[in-house]
Amino acid sequence: MTIPGPTKEQAETLAQLLEAGVPAADAVDIAAPALRDEERQACAERWPDVQAVRDARIRLNDGKTWLAMTQGERIAYTLRVAYNAMAYAVWASPPGVSGEKARLDRILGFVDRLEKRAAGVAQPGGDGWTAFLEGIAKDQKLAQALAVGKKPASAPRHEAERDEVVQ
Repeated sequence: MTIPGPTKEQAETLAQLLEAGVPAADAVDIAAPALRDEERQACAERWPDVQAVRDARIRLNDGKTWLAMTQGERIAYTLRVAYNAMAYAVWASPPGVSGEKARLDRILGFVDRLEKRAAGVAQPGGDGWTAFLEGIAKDQKLAQALAVGKKPASAPRHEAERDEVVQ
């Protein structure tokens, strides 16, 4: 099966949705509602790696790639996307409606840990924001919480596999 590539408009929409914390599968459904069911999963797996989508995400981040960001910018970016993803998860499937109490507890626990770390930001006599970011970087439980739901790193894609996606 040849997987269609996103149009320019779909790539832009997908980038905006991914930056807003929307999972790739939902973002593809929103950006390309006319896809056939058998194409959806493959597009959700591959479209985020398409150059047009990566370029659009970079534009949305003031033209900075991950490597061009400072450590503080990377952490702030990660927190922004994590908060957006949590907000989307609650909006898309409210725990009270879906009955997923464990999911809500995980989200609230994560928010509680972030808020405790953020309490030092407003302290007089220092750069609270830098201290906050450094604390986040060293907090193993927060690092694990940010990784929840992410697929384990897979082997790099081969050129042949990338060529299957029409760009």
